Formats: sequence, structure tokens, C-alpha cells
Amino acid sequence: MDYGMYEGERRGVRRAHSPDDYEEQQQQQQQQGDNSFRRGPPGGQWGAQRGGYNQPYHKRHRGDNYSHHYQQQASIDDRIALLGETGSRNVEIGNLARDIEADLNRNHDDDKIRRLTAKICRCIVSFPTRVGVYATLVAMISAKNYNVAVQIIETLHASYPVYLEAQKWQEALTIIQLLSGLINCKIIRPEALLSQFEFLLECTLEDNIPQARSDYFVYTVLSSLPYVAQELDSNENTKANFEKMLNTIEEYLSKRSKDHLNVIRVWMSDDSTVQMDYLDSLWVQIKNFRAYGWNETFLRKPYTDKEYMDIFNATVLPRDSPTFHIPSHNSSIVYPSPRIVFRVFEDDAAEGEIQIPGSDKIERFCIENHIRAIIDECSNDLKACSRHLRNMYHSEQLPMKHLLIETILGELFTLPRPKHDEILYHTLLFEFTKIFQGDLRAAINSKSADDQKNNYDIILNEAVKVLYDNLETMNTTCFTRFVNWFSFHLNNYKFVYPWQAWQDATCKEDSSPKAVFVRDILDRCVRFSFHKKINTLVEAHIANLMPQEVSVQYKPVFVDNPKAGEMAATIKKLIIEKADGETICRTLNIMIDTVKMPEDFVLREEKLSEKLLKVDIFTAVILDIASKSLTHLSSAIGKFRNVFKSLTKIPQGQIQLLQTMHSCLETHPQLQVILVDKLLKAELVEPIEVCNWIFSEPMKPFHIKSYLWEILNNTIVRVKNVIGRLVAQHEKSLENDDGKDDSSNPTNTKDTKVGKGDGEDEGGNTPDHDEPADVDMLPASQSQASNDDNKKEAARKEKELLHDKIEEARFAYKQLVLHVFRLFATVLEDHINTCAKFNASIMNPTYRWLTGRMQEVYYNQIDSVLEFYDEIKSLIEKTPSVSTVIVNLNR
Repeated sequence: MDYGMYEGERRGVRRAHSPDDYEEQQQQQQQQGDNSFRRGPPGGQWGAQRGGYNQPYHKRHRGDNYSHHYQQQASIDDRIALLGETGSRNVEIGNLARDIEADLNRNHDDDKIRRLTAKICRCIVSFPTRVGVYATLVAMISAKNYNVAVQIIETLHASYPVYLEAQKWQEALTIIQLLSGLINCKIIRPEALLSQFEFLLECTLEDNIPQARSDYFVYTVLSSLPYVAQELDSNENTKANFEKMLNTIEEYLSKRSKDHLNVIRVWMSDDSTVQMDYLDSLWVQIKNFRAYGWNETFLRKPYTDKEYMDIFNATVLPRDSPTFHIPSHNSSIVYPSPRIVFRVFEDDAAEGEIQIPGSDKIERFCIENHIRAIIDECSNDLKACSRHLRNMYHSEQLPMKHLLIETILGELFTLPRPKHDEILYHTLLFEFTKIFQGDLRAAINSKSADDQKNNYDIILNEAVKVLYDNLETMNTTCFTRFVNWFSFHLNNYKFVYPWQAWQDATCKEDSSPKAVFVRDILDRCVRFSFHKKINTLVEAHIANLMPQEVSVQYKPVFVDNPKAGEMAATIKKLIIEKADGETICRTLNIMIDTVKMPEDFVLREEKLSEKLLKVDIFTAVILDIASKSLTHLSSAIGKFRNVFKSLTKIPQGQIQLLQTMHSCLETHPQLQVILVDKLLKAELVEPIEVCNWIFSEPMKPFHIKSYLWEILNNTIVRVKNVIGRLVAQHEKSLENDDGKDDSSNPTNTKDTKVGKGDGEDEGGNTPDHDEPADVDMLPASQSQASNDDNKKEAARKEKELLHDKIEEARFAYKQLVLHVFRLFATVLEDHINTCAKFNASIMNPTYRWLTGRMQEVYYNQIDSVLEFYDEIKSLIEKTPSVSTVIVNLNR
């Protein structure tokens, strides 16, 4: 998508920040024969080839290793992209600005200025952690090339509404923060920016808009204040209006609805930990910020260096900034969801003498935002991401272990959905183990209790303990994410953990969150390893919560039926003797589509119970015979697919197949998850029948088991993925059509077929001259036009067919999701009626788990289900206590 300033450029996928990446680049250059950069000998001095730096050789960060010679040789575009990276120095900004000036003086053409502007603007929105650095660079460019800086600012203003329309909320926010930084560089007049802030806040006065829209623009203004508040407060022309603006924000926040809080909280109780709405928390930090004279100590602001301030004061002329255009609201826009501020450590947490900034300090907000921004920037390279997080700005002055663990867990538990895939946060928390290995060795060798207490693993275990202690009130969606993350963590730690810490779970009821959590963790550990190993590790501490050893049992549902034994023996004989299709049809009294039966063959009349018995026994026998491995099982399903399809063409046939599978694999939940997916792929069961089976009466006792809901979510995702594949196929066909348009010119002989009479037939063979060649009676141009018309017509029909498939897939997905919520509503209504009948409270574990699982399905599909949210709401609003569980956070 063109954002008005990229000029055809595309953002790179991978960043190269680290010293290790820098060394790899230089090694590659040396291997290719590039001798323009030579490393000094270890322990020696830098030679003349290094630009005269007379200092000992040692490896530092990229910024400190830059030589003047290398800077002159490197591309300016590359240096703009690398400016402000981990370990870089503020002096590099001035060096780059001087080189840009020299480059523009050599060739001051419009095309070069346009490319330079596009590159700087692209880097600004791509790297929100470097706002202060790029603000300083723009100001330094303005000192000698004022028109270039003006063009950069105007480009950013023009791009702002484009980002908003594209729903690129973080990029738009970064532009406002950059403009805020330019106030300190004397580029923009404070009055102009304050007017822009007031213009953004006018959105809160619009009628018939969702609160999420107003919240976003209020957050934009508040999050920009750390860059500019001191300047606005100290300027006589803006001080009064600035105070008035703050009062307007405070009034808005006091009237703002908080109905969304109950559905985005990690814990349902206020007794667990402090859980504030993100805007309320930020406002508390802003008020504290004001009380301390608008002094902030974390953000990197190179423009405050004396050498830069002297240049700005002497050469830069402040100007007004163009007026923003804010797109009006429409129903298709999905605004950033509200969130809570996650806390797991107390405000007195410390690593040695370094204490964590208080939760009411603006520095805490800036640090956590900085961590999130680094994750966004480096999400494609987790090893680099973990290094940059460990060595981020001011990291030596911060308790990084506490801050990283708390912020990343907060992102993982963000409701409705985390910004990135859950596995990213899982991996980061594990990567820090390697990053902090040096601290671990020092702690082991140290006799100090404080050093050992500051070990990363110990701090992480403290966080796990807080989460475990508050499981009783944890949101079910966060509960599932906790299970997924910690089982992954234990797998990477070879399942070494103080299992006795969970011993209290053994005294809880089976439906207690702690008991369910420990069982789920152990089940996942068995999946990653094997039963005997995990059973040995947990010893007797939580042995009664260990799952049974996995096995496939011959356990049909109708095992007590008198005909079951005889039928099982018959089916086994058919399979062992590899009977042909006709024999199977006659024996099982079924018709198989691929088997041609004699005309005199007639199916015997059977009751539904007898047909269900055949499904039950046949499924149980197949599972028993093919239980040796997953490969055997997959092969058996494929081999007897047509038999299964024929047997299940009856009412309740597919549900019976699933029920028998569950009965035989009751102790093997992982295989159930895999097998249901294979049955869906083989089209032996329909997604809607899987949902009906999960909510059927025989499965109700298993609703506290997590694997059932794993199957449900996987089923919905499988149906949703069909839409994605078809849409991708449709887009690819459109791209191919665009490419063919260039080659459809009749003068293009590349695709022109040679007539059979011109030397070759359609197969490329030379025709026999003894036989008359087929002659096309149409002129060549008319024949080509006719072929093109036929191809276009075929392509048009294919696209129409594909479009119809997409609509069918979307309809099927919508119907499936609505059916799931209809089933949830029915089961919950039955539960409420049962409780009323016995005069019991409905707020029991069954109610909690069912409403939690319903909310989990909603959150997992929230990106797609908002289109028919009103229909979902109408299904569940009949039960008032349930209707509050599902909330549209975009309203």
C-alpha cells in the first residue's frame, strides 16, 4: 500500500542492529576481497588504515566501532536506517547530517531530495524507539537545508491521514510524537503543535462514534507529552491553553465508560493485583509527571545535548505546521482495543540497588512502551530482539529482568488478543535465559544472597508463583495462554521445576482452576516427552493429578450389545482377509459409491440403532487394529474412507463416530486432537457435527477438559483458513491477469502460436508432408483475437466461480460460529434452569468454565466475528448473566 511517502520503496523485513551482525557483514566483505575495512590485531593499536584512531582493539557495539573511513564509504540510506540503534552515539547524528549536506551540495536535484525525504519518513514510522534521534536529524538538516526539512514535515503531515485510513495506528502515533520532538529542536512553534493537539481532541466531541475512536486520539496526545510537555508548560504563549487542554482530557476521562474492564481483565477480582485501565493509568502518571515539573529521565533526546542546542538556537527558524486531516468515522474501521495495565511485581521490586520505577511514574510508561516497540521492530528475528531488549537505552540503570518479564507477560495476556503470535512471547522469555547466563554464573559463584535472588530464573519463578496463586480468579482465555506458555517453558528447561510448589492443587476439587491447571500442564508435558519420565520427575508431590498413561483401548460405546462381539469378529475378518468392495458391502449391508454392485443387490431394512452399532464397532475395530502408530492410523482412515462415508450417511452417524473415537482414546487426548483434524480433512465429519458432539449430553462431564475446547477452536480455525486460501488464490489470479494484460498485445509474438501449416503442429512436431496440413480458414489476426476472447471468457468464469466459493466459505464460517454460540447459550440456559430447580447458585465452576470457554472462542475469532456481532449478541442476550461476557470492544 502506498502511504504517500515511500515512493515505491518497501520496508525491509530484517534489521541488522547488533555487533554480531556487524562483524558478519565485515567478514563477508573480506571474503569477497573488500580490503577497505581491516580489523586491528587483538591487543594491538588501531593503524592508519582505521582513520588514525589510536585506541586498543576490543569489540563494542556497532555505533562505537564505526570508523570515519567506513562512514564515508557506507551508503547514506543505510546510515539513516541504522541511526539510533543499540549502542550508537549521539555524535553520529551530526556526522550523518554533515554528510547529507555535502551530498546535497554536490547534486541538489529534486529526485535526490524526494528519495531522501521518503527514506527518512519511512524510518521515522518504522522505528518508534528512535523518535528523538530522527527529530534531531531533521533539525540538523534544517540548519543548512531548510527546504528539505520542510518537505519532510509536510510529507509526514500528508501521510498521517493515510495511516489512519489504513488503520496503521502505531505509525500515525509515531508521526505525532516526532512532531512533538521537533518542538524542542525549534523547528515547529509550540503554539502550532498545541493547536494540533486540540484539533485531535475535538474528535471526542463527535456524535455517534465509538468510544474506542475518542480513546485513541486522547491516548495519542497523552503519550506525546513526555516529549513536549515541559516546553508547552514553560512557554508563555502556550501555558494557559496547555492547562486548559489537560482539564479537557481530565473531564473526558471522568465521564468515560468503563464497561469494557470486566472482559479485558486478567483477573476477575480486585484482590488479585492492581488492574487499571490503560488511559486511567496513563493519566495518573501524567499527573505525577506534572507534579515533578514535567521532568522525564528515560527517553533518548539527543537534541538536549549542548552542541545541538547551540546549533538550533543559532540557525533554525520555528514554523507553523500544516493542519491535519482526520478521516471521518465509518463502521468498517476497527480501532485499537482498550486494555488494562498488567502488573505482577510490587513497586518495591529491585535488582540489587536498582529499584523498579513506580507504577505512577511516567518513566514506567515510557520504558514499557519502548520494550513493546522493540518487539514490534524485531519480531522477525527473536535472537536479535532479545539482545536489543537486554541492551536497550539506559538498561544498565534499570532492573531489566523484572521489567522484561512483566511487560512480555502483559503482552501475552492482552485481551482480546496479543499483538503477535503467542509463540513469540514464549520464545522471548526463554531467550532471556541465554542472554542473562552471565548473570547466572556470577550468581552461582557469588556468596551474596542478593546476587542469587536477582537470578533471572528466580525472578521468573516469582512471576509464575503470582500467576499460580491467583488462578482462582484468572480469565479463562489467559488461563489457556498460561498453560501453553509454561508447558513450553518447562519443555525447554527439561521439565525441571519445584513441583512441590503446586502440592496444594491435590487437595482441590477436580473442577478447581488450580487442579485443572496442573493437570493440563502435566498433560502437555507428557505430549512433549513421555509419561514415565514426567511421572518420575513429579514424584509423589502431585502424582494424583498425573494423567493416565496414554493408550488406545478397544472400547466401543455399545460394547454391552449382544451383537457387538459377533459384528466385531466379522469386521476384523474382512480387514485381515482384505475383502473386496462387494464383500464388504454385502457383509455390512451398505452401498459404497466406488463399488459397482450387481443389479439384484438390495439393502436389508435396519433400525437406526443397528446402523449406529455398525458405525460404533467398525470405528472401534479400526482404531484397535491401527493403533500401532499415527502413520498406521492415517493409512487406515484413508484406506477405509469410503466405508466410513457410507456408514455415517445416517442421522447421528458422524457424532457416533466421534463418540466412539473418544471412548477408545479417552486416555490419549493428543491423539484425539490430531484424529479429529484428520477426519475433518478427509471430510468424514462436518465441522458443525464436531461442535454438536462436543456439546452432546455424553460429553458434558468432560467439559472441564481443555482438549475438547482445543478441538473446538481448531475446527473453527480450519473453516476460517479455507477463506484465507481462497482469497489468496483470488488475489493471485488477479495479479496474473494484470501480468497477462502486458503480453496480450498482438505484436507480442512470444505467446503467438504457430499454425500447423507453418512448420509445426501443436505438440511442436514437424508434420508429415505426405499428409495435408489442417489449414485455419480465418485470418491470423481474427484467429488470435478469437483465442484471446475465449481465454478471457474462461478466466472470467473461473473468477466468478472462485468468488462464489469465497462467499460460500464465508457463509459456512459465519453459520458455524453462530451455531457454536447457539450451543453455548443452550447449555448455559439448561444449567441455569437446573440450578433454579434445586435452588442452587448458578455461579459455580460449571458456569465459570462454560462462560470462560465461550469468551475464549469469541476472542480467538474477534477479528472476523465483529461483522456479525449483533447476531451473536442476539443469541445470548436472552440470558442476562451471560450477555455481559461478550462485548464489542470497538464500540
